[in-house]
Amino acid sequence: MVVLERDALVKRLGMVWTLGRRSRPETREYVRQMSERSDRWHGTCARDGVISDTCRPVALVVDDEASVCTTLKILLKLRGFETVTASSGAEALAAFEKGGEFQFVLTDFSMPEMTGLELAIAIKAKAPRQPVFLFTAYAERFRSQPPLPAIDKILEKPISMVKLDEAIALAAG
Repeated sequence: MVVLERDALVKRLGMVWTLGRRSRPETREYVRQMSERSDRWHGTCARDGVISDTCRPVALVVDDEASVCTTLKILLKLRGFETVTASSGAEALAAFEKGGEFQFVLTDFSMPEMTGLELAIAIKAKAPRQPVFLFTAYAERFRSQPPLPAIDKILEKPISMVKLDEAIALAAG
């Protein structure tokens, strides 16, 4: 049985759970699943079922609009991620090359100087297994074309939490 530190769980899920003899079986199952998911992301940071807030997965978000980066940062924080934001492809590549370990990269397609697709190709050249998700208001354009080898998933703007969760699950593998 997985034992979770209550305060860490409250912070992690953003909810208050009462774990004990009176907790419902579906609550215990949900907590078990969240603990397993956390173990996948945190590796050594989740020991003996205790979730540590000191080691959270990190996502790289790239968009030339600051408001979009801020919104995605908030949404990803609700999902337990730290977020590094970049306002251009060049800035994102610099963050990537610094040795940042990202669970996934979420990039806008339409940006000046370097498109999200060009960024994805550059990242995949350096780290072929790095999950890269493209979000765009022009998703219909990409659906009619053959799949893009550098892109793991295309998300349509505005991004729904359901689609964001699907992308996160894909990155978790």
